[in-house]
Amino acid sequence: MFKQMEIHGYALVSGIEEDVFVCSAVIDISKCGAIFEVEMLFKKMSTKNTVTWNSMIFGYANHGYSIKAIELFNEMTEIKGCKPDHLTFTAVLTACCHTGMVNVG
Repeated sequence: MFKQMEIHGYALVSGIEEDVFVCSAVIDISKCGAIFEVEMLFKKMSTKNTVTWNSMIFGYANHGYSIKAIELFNEMTEIKGCKPDHLTFTAVLTACCHTGMVNVG
């Protein structure tokens, strides 16, 4: 978790936090912990791409927040220009699998 905070801090100081690819990478690091800090970063992002959405959904799935993962998936599908891909569905199925929500999956 400490390295994740260092990377995010460096992105802030250097001014590259606004880059969608940098933010997506920081969000993907959420696998190591600090899911709620990453959630705040995700919500602040003005531009999100499929990678960003997938990283956040996987983050929720890996930390056992399947309902949040499914809610985020539903939010993603409502946005024009952002289509789920095979990794999106894998993330949602992972979330359902981790908490026994087989019917939802």
